[in-house]
Amino acid sequence: MLRGHCAAFTLAATLLTPLAIAQEPASTDAQAAAASEPDKFDLSVGIDEPVLMSISVTGQAKVGVQMPTGVFETTIPVSGSVKFVDRFDVIDDEKGRYESLRTYLQYFSEEDGKISDPCFNGLTVRLVEDERLQVTVEETRLIPGPRVTQLLDQVNFSGGYIPLPEKIGIDEPFQLPIHSLIRTLIPGEPGSSVELKESIFQLREVDDEGRARVTGQAQWTEVIPDPQAPLEAEATGEFTLWIDLVKGRLESVSMKTKGQAKGQGDLANSVRAEIQLDAELKTTWGKDAEKALQSHRPKFREVPRGTTIGGVAVEFALPSSWATLDSENGVERYLKTTDHSEDSAAVMFLQPLGLGDVSLSEAREVCDRDFKTLGVEYKIKNTKSVLGKGIRIESDADDGYKYIADIFPLGNGHWVMLKIGASPSQFKKARIWFESAQKTLKKVDP
Repeated sequence: MLRGHCAAFTLAATLLTPLAIAQEPASTDAQAAAASEPDKFDLSVGIDEPVLMSISVTGQAKVGVQMPTGVFETTIPVSGSVKFVDRFDVIDDEKGRYESLRTYLQYFSEEDGKISDPCFNGLTVRLVEDERLQVTVEETRLIPGPRVTQLLDQVNFSGGYIPLPEKIGIDEPFQLPIHSLIRTLIPGEPGSSVELKESIFQLREVDDEGRARVTGQAQWTEVIPDPQAPLEAEATGEFTLWIDLVKGRLESVSMKTKGQAKGQGDLANSVRAEIQLDAELKTTWGKDAEKALQSHRPKFREVPRGTTIGGVAVEFALPSSWATLDSENGVERYLKTTDHSEDSAAVMFLQPLGLGDVSLSEAREVCDRDFKTLGVEYKIKNTKSVLGKGIRIESDADDGYKYIADIFPLGNGHWVMLKIGASPSQFKKARIWFESAQKTLKKVDP
């Protein structure tokens, strides 16, 4: 069945399609969903209305790392709550092109007791399924490329669409491509990839209200190309889907997943993990979804960021509107995804500084001398934070940006620098963001 007509059950479609399901009036007899063959059911679902999807995830990872002194073991709890509204504005069955807008009302996640929200809160993206899958940002938000491409794996599930069979009997097995559903429930890390090995489902029952319960099992592998800890995982998921056959709507999905992961390359024999994740998805359709979209206000929670320098763990906090970029040569970088213009951006840096085992006054002299050789305007003064006394430098740069940098000693010749760079037009705001972040800078237990 063409996707654009899965739920558009017009009178003509009802009359011409033996397995179609009438929308009005709703039948209390489950067999009304079956049409001409009483032992067969049409499970197809539609995408013609806006849908609010609410996803909750809980679970844990039991990790074991082989150390020179023995095996270090820890359990890392994880949880998440995601809400987004999908609405299609292009449904072209003839050309096979489908375009939807997705707006994230909420994207909260926690890992090991710490907030780890990504930069998606309040974001609207366009998901396109054509000859190839596409994702584009629909607003003036600066979202890192890996975060955007991460959503490509979710395009085929946009609008709650799953290619369920149009004619199936009770307990009759069928294959179901749910790669996109899996990646919507558990997106994984940017750059990771999933390969679906097997996915077998069965229609278990249809109740008196025309609600179908479908269960199934899927196996898949996932590769996580983390440069510090590359992993490969194998997972098995147990699924339960509830479908409203009268309206042609996906109502809910539950997934219980267990898996094992192991390190790759140099970590092949030293890292192991047992993973357990439970996910629940519930849908709300039509006007209620539109109402949720119109009334939402994005909330950006404070997310811990940090690095380790000379064995000392340093941490500070930024709202989730700041996206984490790939680190470069030990420099951690964070991009402000909101509050920018087309020709400006703001980036925060946390990095080690090789000043060596010198006093604060000597470090200031070194910085002063170095900046004089650069030939740029700068100001240098003393500052302080929870880390103690430090040095603040404000300067211009050849790239047209203005910078503020605070430098603090960590002991044993190690120094840390927190820095922000922004265009002159944005520098006033950047100063406020920097001051707020600097107040949270601290040492933590590694």
